[in-house]
Formats: sequence, structure tokens, C-alpha cells
Amino acid sequence: KLRMQETARILNTCEDLYCIGFQEVTDRLQMYLAPALHDYQFYRQPSAQYGCSLAVHNCVRVLDQGWQRYRNTVMQRGFLYVRVELPSKHQIILTTTHLESFTGPQYTGVDQRAPQLREMESWCNQQFSISDNLNGCIMTGDMNWKDETDHGKGTDPVMGTVVPLWQDAWLTTRTSGGSCFTYDGKRNPMLCNTLKRRFDRILLRSVAAKSTSL
Repeated sequence: KLRMQETARILNTCEDLYCIGFQEVTDRLQMYLAPALHDYQFYRQPSAQYGCSLAVHNCVRVLDQGWQRYRNTVMQRGFLYVRVELPSKHQIILTTTHLESFTGPQYTGVDQRAPQLREMESWCNQQFSISDNLNGCIMTGDMNWKDETDHGKGTDPVMGTVVPLWQDAWLTTRTSGGSCFTYDGKRNPMLCNTLKRRFDRILLRSVAAKSTSL
């Protein structure tokens, strides 16, 4: 409860934070988090006690929202999306996802993650192709991605090679000295390992990309 309240306190202090994506949200966490983010409307993955949620600020007009389940998943994974009109009158689509997870040597999720990411990208690209009012798409989430190529041993490829038309927000805006890790077993006392990875990503594609062949 205290962790969710502190998370909400930090988010409530951020200016112009229109949409927030969450993963690994349980019924109990949702019960504490949603009321604490008092200026937001919540949308949640249907029929899931553990899944994705999106918080959308009340100053934003929601035009559409929904859930798309991945074709290749054994973990009920997919992406949650909202199409919104911002106060600036620009329209964007925001998605949040939790790509397939590692559960052990018998199921690493590597074979599923790239197709899942491409499936989400394909859906976003389709929205560009059918709408003249869409200014941009943002794909966010816990993508369990390591950006490593290991000569066929089963690790993930560099994400930019899977969705080359999309900008990685951290790579675009990073400054020297900033930490890239969203999972840090040394700094996070809740973790009992030394693993450091940038599992979580924000990927963007603007209206200018509509001129690119899909």
C-alpha cells in the first residue's frame, strides 16, 4: 500500500503527464494505486488479475480504448491502448504491454517477444494508414528486452533491428552520466540479484512516418 501511494505521489507532481502505463498490476495494487492518482481515469487489461493498466489524465479526451491479445502467448500477454486528443488538439495512440517473460531454461520467451513486438507495431502502423488525424504512436512497456545478439544461442536481437522505424526515447534523449537500467538488482533492495538491464522501453513514431511504406 505504501509503495503504491509513494508511486502515485511522485507521479502526481509531474507536469503534463497525460498517460501512464503500468505492468504487473494485481487487483490489490490497483485498489491502492487508482484512488491515489485522483486526476486520472484507469483502463485495465480485461479478465486479468495480473496485467497491464493505463492511467489517462482527465484533461485528455479519450477517443478509443481497448485490448489486443497477442496471437503467440501462453501468459495472456497483449497490449492495452488508448487513442486520445491532447489539450493541444493533437491525437496520439499510447500502448502499454508486457512481452513474454523468462520463467526458466524451459521457457525463455525469446521466440515470442520479437513477434509480439512486431504485432503491436503492425497494429500501430495500421492506425496510421487508416487515419488522417493521428499525429503519433507511442509503444511502452516491460518488454523484457536485453538487446544482445549471441550467435543463435537464444538471446534477443537489438530492438532497433526488429522495429527500425521507431525511435527509442531513451537513446534519443539520453545525456552523459545517466543510468539506462530500469531493472537494477544492486540498487533495488527488493531484488536479490546483481542483474542490470533496460527491460522497459518507450518507442515513438510520428506522423512524418506515414510517408514511409508500411
